[in-house]
Amino acid sequence: MKNLIFKMDKIWFPYMNLLPMGIRRMPMGTEREKLFHEHAFSELVLILNAGEETIHWSEGRRYSLRRGDVLLMHPGCYHGYENVQKLELVNLLYDTTQLPMPLLDGIEMKYYRLFLDPSLPREAPEKPVAHLDESQTVAMDGAYRKIEEELAGNRLAKHLRIFGMFVALFVDLCRLGGESDRMDDTESIFMAIKYINQHVSESLDLDKLMRLCNMSRRSFFRHFREFADCTPVEYQMRKRLEMAEELLRKSTMTLSQVAQACGFCDSSYLSKMFRKKNGMTPREFRKTK
Repeated sequence: MKNLIFKMDKIWFPYMNLLPMGIRRMPMGTEREKLFHEHAFSELVLILNAGEETIHWSEGRRYSLRRGDVLLMHPGCYHGYENVQKLELVNLLYDTTQLPMPLLDGIEMKYYRLFLDPSLPREAPEKPVAHLDESQTVAMDGAYRKIEEELAGNRLAKHLRIFGMFVALFVDLCRLGGESDRMDDTESIFMAIKYINQHVSESLDLDKLMRLCNMSRRSFFRHFREFADCTPVEYQMRKRLEMAEELLRKSTMTLSQVAQACGFCDSSYLSKMFRKKNGMTPREFRKTK
C-alpha cells in the first residue's frame, strides 16, 4: 500500500498551470477507512468533525483527532485515518515548488516556514500543527469557502485574488500562535542543526541555513559557534565522521561506499579526515571493532 501516491490532478487543481493549489472537501462518511497514502504536493487539513475514536496515523504513529485540529502533510509523508464514520474535513492542497510565496517578515514565524518548506524537520507529523477554538474553526472554514467560491467563479484576476487569500490564510494561522510563533536565536540555531543532521551527506548550503534562521552571516556564525562550539562546516564534518564510524562498525560496505554514503568526495579524503579525528585509518578502525 505504501506506493499509493496522490499526484496533481485537474480534479483537485483545476488551474494547476496557473495556480497549483486547490480545495477538497470530504463530507462526513466520504473519507475511506485506513487509506494509507502519500502526496506529491502539500496538504493543510482542517478537521471539521471527528468521532471519539477517530485516529490520524502518520509514519506509524497515531493521534486522536477533534474538531479544530489542523494537520500538515508535505510530499512523502505517509498517512491515513481510522474510524472515519464521523470524520469531516477540508483540505487545502498546494505545491510549494510552484507557488511564488513571498517571505518578507513572514520568515520570522516558524509556522510560516514550516508550511512552505517540506525539508524542515518534524518530529510528530501525526499531530496537529495547530488547534483552533470554535470561533477560529468557523472563521478558518469560512476562509476555505471563500477560496472555493473564487475558484468556482470567473471574475477578473481570480487567480491573483485566490493567491492573496491563500497567503492571508497562512498568516492568520501563524498569528494564532502570537509571540510564541517567533523563533528566538537558540531555537533557530537548533533548527539549523537538525537540518544539517538530516542532510549530513549533502553539500552544505550556508545561505539556506542563514535564511532558515533569519540571520545575517555574521550573526548566524556567531550564534552557531556559541551553540555548537564549532562552525557549521566543522559540525557537518563531525557528523559525517560519526556516520562513517557507524557504517564501519555495522556494515560490510567498502571504504568507497562508506565515503559516498557519508558525503565525502572519495575514500582518500575520508581516510585523511578519519585519521585526523581518530588517530587511525578507517581500515584500522574496522579491525578493532
